[in-house]
Amino acid sequence: MTQSNHDDRRDDHIDKKIETCLDITNPQSFFIFAGAGSGKTRSLIKAVQFALKKYRRSFQVKGRKICVITFTNAAVGVINLRTNYDPMVSVSTIHSFVWGMIQGYNQDIRVSLEKSIKIKIEELDEKEKKGRGGDASIKRLAKIKFYEERLAKLPLVKEFRYSPEDLQKDIDFVTHADVIRIGAEFLLEFPLMRQQLISRFPILLIDESQDTHKQLLEALIATQKAHSDQFVLGLFGDAMQQIYLQGLAKIETEIGSDWLTLDKVMNHRSNVRVVDLANAIRKQGDKKKQEPRSDKTNGFIRLFLAPNDADRQAIESSIYSKMAKITEDIKWDQPNEQVKSLVIEHHMAAHRMGFSRLFNVLRLIPDIYTELLGGSVRQLRVFSDQILPLKKALSSDDDFKVMNLLKEHSPLLRPEALKSGRSSLEQAKKACDELNVFWNNNPNPSFFQVLQKIKKSKLFSIPFDLDHFLDSAELEPPSHEEQELPPRFKVEEGRAWELFLLSEFNQIQPYKDYISGDSSFDTHQGVKGREFERVLAIIDDGQARGFLFDYEKLFGAKPPSPTDLKNTSEGKETSVDRTTRLFYVICTRAEQSLAVVAYTSNPRLVREKAIQADWFLDEEIINL
Repeated sequence: MTQSNHDDRRDDHIDKKIETCLDITNPQSFFIFAGAGSGKTRSLIKAVQFALKKYRRSFQVKGRKICVITFTNAAVGVINLRTNYDPMVSVSTIHSFVWGMIQGYNQDIRVSLEKSIKIKIEELDEKEKKGRGGDASIKRLAKIKFYEERLAKLPLVKEFRYSPEDLQKDIDFVTHADVIRIGAEFLLEFPLMRQQLISRFPILLIDESQDTHKQLLEALIATQKAHSDQFVLGLFGDAMQQIYLQGLAKIETEIGSDWLTLDKVMNHRSNVRVVDLANAIRKQGDKKKQEPRSDKTNGFIRLFLAPNDADRQAIESSIYSKMAKITEDIKWDQPNEQVKSLVIEHHMAAHRMGFSRLFNVLRLIPDIYTELLGGSVRQLRVFSDQILPLKKALSSDDDFKVMNLLKEHSPLLRPEALKSGRSSLEQAKKACDELNVFWNNNPNPSFFQVLQKIKKSKLFSIPFDLDHFLDSAELEPPSHEEQELPPRFKVEEGRAWELFLLSEFNQIQPYKDYISGDSSFDTHQGVKGREFERVLAIIDDGQARGFLFDYEKLFGAKPPSPTDLKNTSEGKETSVDRTTRLFYVICTRAEQSLAVVAYTSNPRLVREKAIQADWFLDEEIINL
């Protein structure tokens, strides 16, 4: 067992070291290793507060700010709160930061987009010459046509825009991927852009740097190298918590020798037994070790083994009860309120929560997958942010809320519509009454049926790329394969939207709960940076559809593939490497107690591996 050295403040010197780096007359960039529960955000906030105290007046005079880039909107909110929403601190996600940097350079954005689109057309043309015909050819030609039309329209754009909140996209809209690519390109190619960045933000701190887009991080490191005497770039991260392929692997090998690198060794979050497990998992990675706080109790960890054909609901229900007895903590028997259950993939949460049809169809559209996970798909937001709240307000006879929603979103209540008299207001009231009757008579309508009613009533604007589906009286029902959606199933984007529209509107509420964090379920990736008193980590390759992670290999239930062996011999990353990091992330979310359930083809081998790797003691492993 890990023994605390009873020096719970042993990392405090790191905060003092960071302060010395923030001397803008003699700046030094730095990388801080910050493992799970190490107080990374606390150190970042202290750095910001120190810089504000020292430079507030001089920065105000010169129009400068301290910049903090973090991974999620939720993290932006936390940092803003902890810095008291100080106007001298610019806190943003990576995409918002980059757009703030490139916005307004419309001609340069146009040139970059033209170049990128031409490359895509050339690649598709090459594939069309060599590729197979049939549906694959039809899709390629459709994409080529789309890109050619976009290319032809680009000269018409006066001002480009980007917003994850925007429901309507047109030729002037810049995508998430384009924002990052263009930002990195501008920093590397335009010295003026680099100079403007460091003049505005002489101190730039990046949270979760291991998952920051590789292109952009390389460009920022290059900017620091070119202006090391004027610019502090501070990176906070942990290679063991890198779970997205977009990140820059082994940051410490990319930064210059003039950088300061420091390790935080404390884990302030978890009880002793969880820290032991985390250290054991890291032995397969970078072998770094953390220390628990002296005031932490031993805590509880358990590994439950279940066969692949087990009844998931029954198994997981029994685990909650068993953990309540083992820990003598009755809150384990309240899983929907007091326990965070982590699944490998979002579709597993979707199945458990009741929005699987919505998710499994839309996840087939690669261009919106990131937005689907973040709740920013504009086509969905007309349902989640406008129609669903209206349905709730109507069902509860909340006329005040109904009117506020319509004032905010309905074209019928826009000032220009109301100028003609009361007819628009009366039309809106009539439409609401008819919609309420529709829901009372159709308790489980499809998205398509709901959208038809909305279009007829003109209550809300319908995203242009859903509107054309409403020209049909009905859509073609899903085939057997489209109903089953087997792994690796592919479908044309337009048909995917049709299948979504044919599914039940009632899925929108659990989907909204899930992506906003208001459910007891989350994914292994989605909880990075968060913490919970009680965690149930669900390991289930049998229900997983992805190929990036493979717990059965990590747990020794199946051998490495020839590709794994080849990658290992060549020093390349394998699925086991990625899965080890993900396993570390999920286990270190637990503060007090952790239960891991592994649905496996070979419980005996998993037990042997768990003991041999020093993850769990024999008495901590329970066969179900």
